[in-house]
Amino acid sequence: DSPVVVISTATRLTSGILVHSDFVSISGSARLTIEPGVEVRFERGTSLRVGFGATLYAAGTALQPIVFTSTASSPAPGDWNRISVEGGSATLVNVRMSYGGLAGSATGPMLFASEGSDVTVQDSEISFSSGPGVVSSDMAVLRIIGSTFAGNGDWGVDAGGPIPLLAESTFTGAKGARISSQLGSQTVQANGNTFRDLGV
Repeated sequence: DSPVVVISTATRLTSGILVHSDFVSISGSARLTIEPGVEVRFERGTSLRVGFGATLYAAGTALQPIVFTSTASSPAPGDWNRISVEGGSATLVNVRMSYGGLAGSATGPMLFASEGSDVTVQDSEISFSSGPGVVSSDMAVLRIIGSTFAGNGDWGVDAGGPIPLLAESTFTGAKGARISSQLGSQTVQANGNTFRDLGV
């Protein structure tokens, strides 16, 4: 099998998929739409990458969430790598993401937004990453709304760039949320968040 699968045209995923290549890459101006109820299962060491100008749109429902998780029968943090948004955009609504965070031989975020990315996480659960749940670099815009972060190995959210909205979300265990922009002053609308049983 090829170590890379490239999606270069508009694609709609309507049934479950097993990721067994090193990574699946959405490239150019392509858009990957994942329908409610779909499960995306990752083998060890695999990732989904959203390239510059590309779009990942995964909007489930409360009754039919979209699942990103491990293929293992007894899953554990770090079973798979991450979803990496590298200058593209991602909208994740009613998503359940768990058991990722492998970065080579070390731990890393399960969802990563690099420079120039625009990422929204809404009404979702990000849990059991071996490292942080979500990390954004400077010049990446991150919005977190009504979501739950639990059982992650580090920060639930670690925002290094603009995070204009952090609202109605719950952080349990590990370190909660950190905003550490290197861009000088910024306005963050943070309201209605809950932090409990945090580690040190």
